This record gives sequence, structure tokens and C-alpha cells, in this order.
Amino acid sequence: MLAGHKHRGWHYTVNQSLHNRNGEFILNEVKTNKSRRTLKLPSVYVVALSSHLERRLQERERIGIGWGNSWDLVFTQEDGTPLSRHAVSIHFKRLLLREGIGKHRFHDLCHTAATLLLAQGVPFRVIQELLGHTQLATTADIYRHVLPVLMAAALTAT
Repeated sequence: MLAGHKHRGWHYTVNQSLHNRNGEFILNEVKTNKSRRTLKLPSVYVVALSSHLERRLQERERIGIGWGNSWDLVFTQEDGTPLSRHAVSIHFKRLLLREGIGKHRFHDLCHTAATLLLAQGVPFRVIQELLGHTQLATTADIYRHVLPVLMAAALTAT
């Protein structure tokens, strides 16, 4: 969910996070300075996110007073209410089932992205920044299983 984002050309700054506390959504500052970061996004993502946000803002205007939040969230339910983690997980599992893909958690997308970036030769330091890990050792420990594959690829590279 892009909560607390600010569009800056090809960058998005993450500075807030949305939490559901006893059924009430609360928008807070991120917990750590490391969580507060600016992400550079490929232009295709920026165009897609901007387009989606524009559609949501038009929908907000159409619904009016019944719109479910005042935060201009990019991803919401149809009436504008914030998406719960539970709702996202259910939708994700249904999508995987429909596409014939095995069971996975939504968070597994982060691991897949990091693994693919490592396989493309992106340095651990860059992946650490993207994931918001405070220590490089954390990133290295989590993705240590990819190293043998990368080593084999390096040995066969010409």
C-alpha cells in the first residue's frame, strides 16, 4: 500500500504507514529513520500508479461524502476505505488460485523481487536500501540461499 507517498518525478517518498488498531485505521509516521526513504521507480510504475491514483480520486469525487478515507490512498476498497492486510491476503490468494499458482503469502513478493534482483547482479547494498533493512547483514542472512546459484553463474560467465 502506498500510504504517505509524495510524488516527486520518478521518486516516491515513504514517510507514513497505515495500521488497523481494533478496527480503526490510523496513519502514523514510519517507525524508524531507515523506514523513511525515497524509492526510485521505473517510469512504467510511476505512470501506472499515477493513473490508478487519478481513477481513485475521480471515484472519490463521484462518491463524495461517503468516501471511506481522507488520506488519498492509492489502493483502497471500492468505497475508499483502506484495505486491511486480511483483505489483501484473501485477494492475493484468490488471484494465485485462479492463475494456478501454489499458495504463497503476499509478503513473499518482497522475497521474490529481492531474489530476482540478486540474480541480475544487483548488489546487496542496493537491495538492503530497497527493502528498508537497517543492517546489510540482515539482507545477506535472509538471501544467503541465493549465493550458491550466483557463485555457479559467476564461474560459468565468460
